[in-house]
Amino acid sequence: MQEAYLQIDTIERQEKQSKDERERELISKFRKTGEKPEGWTRALDYSLKKDDENRIKQEERIKETKDRMQKEINDKENKKAEEDLFSQHLSQSANKYIEKEKEVQAWKEKLRISDSGKDDAFNDALLEYINTLSDDNRRIEACHNIIKICSGIARQLQQVK
Repeated sequence: MQEAYLQIDTIERQEKQSKDERERELISKFRKTGEKPEGWTRALDYSLKKDDENRIKQEERIKETKDRMQKEINDKENKKAEEDLFSQHLSQSANKYIEKEKEVQAWKEKLRISDSGKDDAFNDALLEYINTLSDDNRRIEACHNIIKICSGIARQLQQVK
């Protein structure tokens, strides 16, 4: 009995498989020619519609995946560009700082500030202030004013002694 059921099951599977193959063949012919071949049924219309819907969904999923991957690539490229730009700005800032330090050292050498005065914060502040002025006339005026102020302070200190 079991053997008979297995044989019946096998025959039914083969019939179903051959029916599915026949349906696929009819659908394939319809797609190639655009005309419904002989043996076409409403069930095939439904299968064709479902097949088209599944194909559209698959194309949408593929497009979404491609778009997501392209967005990730673009994000990585943008991040790298930002990092490169930041590195470039950092390098430029460091170079400007080094140049400014060289200028300050050159000023100190020109002014012949003593070695003990070269690392004095007050002298550095004065030099930095003078460097911020727009032209030499303003720098000269500022130096004269600083001299006047310092002379006045020195006189007051001498009178106190």
